[in-house]
Amino acid sequence: MSILYCTIPYFATALACRDDARLRDRPVALISGQGRVFAVSGEAASYGVTVGLTARAAQIRCPEMWLLDADIVRYRDESETFLQILEHSSPQVEPHGWGSAYVDMGNLARRHNEAVALCSDIGQAVRRELGNAL
Repeated sequence: MSILYCTIPYFATALACRDDARLRDRPVALISGQGRVFAVSGEAASYGVTVGLTARAAQIRCPEMWLLDADIVRYRDESETFLQILEHSSPQVEPHGWGSAYVDMGNLARRHNEAVALCSDIGQAVRRELGNAL
């Protein structure tokens, strides 16, 4: 039996950066309706910005950070699309947060080269549906 762990790092902010090229390679934090950090980009994380901080505390840690309103419904929809793509490979998919999941590959990949080819196919399907920027 083989298990694939598939993840898109910083999923929600990766979606924002995919849709707005100005945000790429910049610190970005998505702010919830309660005024707290919902998600961060890798660049923002490198400044110590973490989920749960207030928007003000995040801005203090990284003054040049872009603060955007979080569109949680959209992230949920995109995450569901991601899971559906994975379910084409295996019906046994266990979500692990936004944009991450464990996939039971069963006996689909018995050898290393089969596993690499299968993972490549899954990656291509994700890029087709969600975009190359992810």
